[in-house]
Amino acid sequence: MTFLPLAPWWLIAVFAAATAGFAVWAGRQDPRRRRAWLRRAGIAALLAVMALRPGIPDPDARAANTNVDVFFVVDTTSSIVAEDHDGGRPRLEGVAEDVVAIADALPGARFTLLTFDQIGRVELPLTDDTTALRTAVEVVRPEIAFYSAGSSPLTAVEVMAERLTAAQEQEPDRNRVVFLMTDGETTTDSPPDASFASLADLVDDGAVLGYGTAEGGRMLENTGYESDERYIQDNSESPSTDAISRIDEAALTAIAGELGVDYAHRTAPGGLADLVDVETGGLEVTDEELAGRADLGWLLALPLLALVLWEGALLVPELLAIGPARRRGAGRDRSATSGDQSRSATGAGLDRATAGDRTTTNGEPENAVTRGDRDRTTNGALR
Repeated sequence: MTFLPLAPWWLIAVFAAATAGFAVWAGRQDPRRRRAWLRRAGIAALLAVMALRPGIPDPDARAANTNVDVFFVVDTTSSIVAEDHDGGRPRLEGVAEDVVAIADALPGARFTLLTFDQIGRVELPLTDDTTALRTAVEVVRPEIAFYSAGSSPLTAVEVMAERLTAAQEQEPDRNRVVFLMTDGETTTDSPPDASFASLADLVDDGAVLGYGTAEGGRMLENTGYESDERYIQDNSESPSTDAISRIDEAALTAIAGELGVDYAHRTAPGGLADLVDVETGGLEVTDEELAGRADLGWLLALPLLALVLWEGALLVPELLAIGPARRRGAGRDRSATSGDQSRSATGAGLDRATAGDRTTTNGEPENAVTRGDRDRTTNGALR
């Protein structure tokens, strides 16, 4: 059995230990609810084991490989987003579609993604993971226009030479297939001192794919922000106008000749069958086990579901009882408040009766009767 944990194993272990310890402590504090806490500890334990993703390898599964390394070399200069592909779409969209289509047509191959604008870059090292390739090409963006200083396809030569040479040295028996995807346009006065002819001995097959039209298209300016709504301007005239990028098929044909591969003008999806008819050496079934495996985590989901339903069934009556209990508590509060108010009123009446008494000259309390006697005595004396 093997494990592919969703999180670091030690983090899962800490979670399991903490929940188990808390359940034991809570069960000791309230023995009447010990069974409930054991049930909750079981839920936590099942979650922890599922997070480890237990599984078993399939001994009958074998990897099917082709003896091919495919190098996608993509132009990411500002002109690659010119809107003249397939009825006005950006050229880069056509590039991405073709990368995916070629990868689908070459199952078992390994793929790498290189890009170039001012410099060459390795966006994705050689891998047989086509999902990673799709993701990598989907996030490719043109250079930020502010930093652009002109462009030339020759900028790709250095990074291509580096990666092709490394692949040849590591596995010389594998075929190296190159797809150079660009519009061929040169807008710099000082292109690199390089030549695609120097790569010919490292390339076994492939094609140069050209994008764009002779009429050309406008290019949205990449400012580095998500909302780019301004087109690149041509400031060679006054007032400035939208800059237009046009394909250079003569340059692309020359590059294909130097590499020893075919050239194809790409204007819409499809039509790649001839281009991917490369020497693959056929499918080879190896003794290497597939990375895929039979995941056993779903088996634990059944007892987990049972425990969760059990817990829920016991909690529902308790939750429903909360409402009546609150109403009874509110009634008791109102009764207590009424009693307090009655006692306060009685006390106030007594205070008022007491306030009616006065004190005589000899210090004895004087009430209403003694006041009447005092008044009659005073009146008789006056007469």
